[in-house]
Amino acid sequence: LKICDAVAYAHSKNVLHRDLKPANIMVGEFGEVLVLDWGTARFTNEDTAHTGGHGTVGFMSPEQAKGDLLDARADIYALGATLYHLLTRSDPANGFLREHMRALPNQLAAIVRKAAHANPNERYAKVTDLADDILHFLDGDPVTAYQESPLEKAARMVSRHRFIVIILLTYMVIRLIFYLALRR
Repeated sequence: LKICDAVAYAHSKNVLHRDLKPANIMVGEFGEVLVLDWGTARFTNEDTAHTGGHGTVGFMSPEQAKGDLLDARADIYALGATLYHLLTRSDPANGFLREHMRALPNQLAAIVRKAAHANPNERYAKVTDLADDILHFLDGDPVTAYQESPLEKAARMVSRHRFIVIILLTYMVIRLIFYLALRR
């Protein structure tokens, strides 16, 4: 989330980083997060910001690798690849492997897939949208990247309101015991 905050701030100033990856992120001793190596960063209105070739394989969006026009979604791809790497300890240059994604909760895997989608139009439109989905996941809320089944939704609700569910189940069991005892 703190990485997303830094990148969202840069995007608000019309700056693309163009080389986001774990090696360019530092966590300080007090939990502060620094995004480093802004050497390839460019303003979005500069011609050089729209051409590719600069970046790191695996963390560079397909459109950046091809030299196409770039926008904030190129950095969002890199954030998705970074999230994949942080969660699976796998190199995204080898592809987003299904066996690694299966180890993740469905909602979290969907966030990674959406952020690092090959088609920029299928990615999050803004870094803040990605951060919102991550925050919703952490809070146990539904995420926009994943369509829950009714059973998953019920399980999430039960898990989130465990105390109330236990009280209601206890009440129902006690009522059943009284009902059965009075029937004798």
